Amino acid sequence: MWLNLLKFVAVLFLDRKVSALKDNFINLRHHVADYTEDRAQHMKQDFLEETQRMATSIVGLLVVFSMFIFTGLLGLMWLFSILWENPHRTLILGLVMLIPAAIGLIVFLAVRAQWYKKPLFADSLSMISHDWQVFRNEIAPPPPATPEDEGGEAAHTEKPASDTPKQSENHMKRILLVDDHSIVRDGLRNLIELESDLQVTGEASSGSEAIQLVRKNEFDAMVLDISMPDKNGVDTLHELKHVAPTLPVLVLSGYSEDQYALNLMRNGCKGYLSKNADSDEIIQAIRTIASGKRYISAELAELMTNELSHPSEKQLHETLSDREFQVFVKLAAGQTPTAIAEELFISIKTVSTYRSRILEKMAMKSNADLTYYAIKYGLLN
Repeated sequence: MWLNLLKFVAVLFLDRKVSALKDNFINLRHHVADYTEDRAQHMKQDFLEETQRMATSIVGLLVVFSMFIFTGLLGLMWLFSILWENPHRTLILGLVMLIPAAIGLIVFLAVRAQWYKKPLFADSLSMISHDWQVFRNEIAPPPPATPEDEGGEAAHTEKPASDTPKQSENHMKRILLVDDHSIVRDGLRNLIELESDLQVTGEASSGSEAIQLVRKNEFDAMVLDISMPDKNGVDTLHELKHVAPTLPVLVLSGYSEDQYALNLMRNGCKGYLSKNADSDEIIQAIRTIASGKRYISAELAELMTNELSHPSEKQLHETLSDREFQVFVKLAAGQTPTAIAEELFISIKTVSTYRSRILEKMAMKSNADLTYYAIKYGLLN
């Protein structure tokens, strides 16, 4: 009897372990599939953009070539007019000859500036370089311990202490504000301008505008809202992982921490705050992420602690991957698979695959159930 009881307990224990390993493997497979597809779609989009840019440049160079040929022909006519000693024709041809030469020069400088500002396949190469750095850091063995690491820790930590303040004083942190309400941006800008080490160097009212600014300028941190027209904060944060993977982002939203924080922290943001937070805490969060660290508020820390201590009590939308959560928000908002596919640069079949996964993970049957769930937990306005 005791032997049978032990066998039953052992089988039950092993069954739970196997079930947990199976779930982890399925989640890992989904994450790998999402990651691979995301990279492929980004490289496809980059390839289409670069193809269009090369076509435009080729047309521009053809214009330059034709203008220079036309200038050369006018130059020959101008020389003949000099030989024929016709001053009026010489003056007219000389002035007309400057027009195609100027057009060709302007077009050539425009094409040159376009490629000088952004080299060929710059986004894809930057993404591949970032992925390689992450992969190398993951597999690289830790450096061997040195005597300074073991016994000279005090001297090592005290030495840069006098240099760090000087560096921080000489370098103002450049902040990009992204919010569709101008009054919110004005308030944040006025708040940041009171600090001696922070300055607002860019503002955007939508996610698309923010992406364009990040492509053209350098920033040390971004303050991002979630609910915005054209491209919401979730989509913007997802695209930023390819455009500027090292740019730290603080999400400052009207939604509380228990609604979006954990999903967005997994999606790459360095901190999450509700707009109800105190001004001192907002400044502290911006300064923290601009220095390359994560900012964990008290509410977010409590959520993360509860997730670690009670993993089975996670909300259903917190079990979704980054891309699944992105599609879930759009489905819950009532967008069609065709519209989602166009926005995310994926196929309609892929959207349907994500929808099936989402419904399976959340144990729901239709988009109406997703909408009801999103409204119930405050994930939609």
